[in-house]
Amino acid sequence: MAASWDIPIQEDGHVLVTMPDLFKSFLAAEPIIRPDYEKCQEDTAQWLIERLAFDGKAAKKLILADFTYFVQTWVPGTPYERFRLANDWTNLFFYYDDLFDDGELKNDPVRAQATVDRLFAAIDGDFVPADPHDPSLDYVDRNQAAHDEFWQRLRALASPGQRRRYRRSMFNYFSGALRQVLDCENHFEYDRSLDDILERRRDSVGMEGVLSLLYFAFNLEIDDAVMEDPKMKEIEGLCTDLFVLQNDVASHRKEEAENVTHNMVATCRLNGMSAQEAYDHTGAMIDARLDRLDQCIAELPYVDDQVATYIQGMRNVLIANVHWSFRGQRYFGSRNAEVRRTRVIDVLAEPEYLKQMREVTGNKDKNQNKRDSVLDVSPKLKPQGLDAGEVGEPAQTGVSEEELQLELEEAQILEELERAKLRVVRVKRKLLVEFRRGRSQVC
Repeated sequence: MAASWDIPIQEDGHVLVTMPDLFKSFLAAEPIIRPDYEKCQEDTAQWLIERLAFDGKAAKKLILADFTYFVQTWVPGTPYERFRLANDWTNLFFYYDDLFDDGELKNDPVRAQATVDRLFAAIDGDFVPADPHDPSLDYVDRNQAAHDEFWQRLRALASPGQRRRYRRSMFNYFSGALRQVLDCENHFEYDRSLDDILERRRDSVGMEGVLSLLYFAFNLEIDDAVMEDPKMKEIEGLCTDLFVLQNDVASHRKEEAENVTHNMVATCRLNGMSAQEAYDHTGAMIDARLDRLDQCIAELPYVDDQVATYIQGMRNVLIANVHWSFRGQRYFGSRNAEVRRTRVIDVLAEPEYLKQMREVTGNKDKNQNKRDSVLDVSPKLKPQGLDAGEVGEPAQTGVSEEELQLELEEAQILEELERAKLRVVRVKRKLLVEFRRGRSQVC
């Protein structure tokens, strides 16, 4: 009897690794289910299945993905109409994102740019919305038409400030998505540092869009001065980083088989780390940001009920992200409970992207020297204004040379600790392999 995994453990070409614990601190809290969760799931599924012309297989995949569970966790107690709009956008966004990630637009920068231009023409009222029932629309066009319809409903209900935040979030997301498409076409992702890939992922992951829908769902109207406060911007940046890193840890096993490289675990491996070292390093980045997030929230200069709602909402998004990652079958198939309990997964010892990197760069010795140059020093997220279409000012870390040196020394200490942990992990992994081999022989 085969071992109980979708990809057999210890099959040729795979190695066992232990993922970092994603259910730490406030992230361990179990989400509360909204009473209208199932109704919203059905309503959104019916809408999207019709708009994107899904067949039975695609419709089943959408329902099993259960994106509604992710949304309902960060909009508790909000009116159904706003919950539904946030859910429609989130479900649609996963398919829109896939167009740039590994779909029709991944290697087509010309059409990718045209698609983005078309979307903003509709948002700005300079384009007649597409008819979602037009049979001549292809899959990309259908996504576009669905967003046109969503935007019309959002615009009718959202305040000017909420619409402005949504538009800005889409501008920043698509700026990141277009850079990602160009990177894929030009093979630039094979030579990215950890800081570089994280900065790019901040926009392309879509967290700012989620926060704009969070702001809308709770009908918030927070003064711009409060939202633009450096401490608030750092909190948003830390939550975005955590969202990126959570996603990358959970999704890497799936994405490496699809040769996706815009992932922090993949970037660590492209920078010379082993599979286990890559997961450990990403876990250390998560831990550092969780600690800093608590500190920043405690230091916020002004907190009223609306600010408190927004802060808790951001925390709920992170809770939703880790719990949703282990709920559907998107990342670990039918083995969610086992993976969550043991944190042990099997990954490719030699992903295709490593082979391609060597072919593209001609560098077969990208190992320790490269790895020593990519220690994460947690740069602050660039500040961003509120005007429609404004991308923001150039990144400014505000870190002195002395502070930078301290951060580097701290990172080196953390790396030494991770190496010590790695030795323990290797012993545990060896025991697990022996145990599973024995279990397979018995079965």
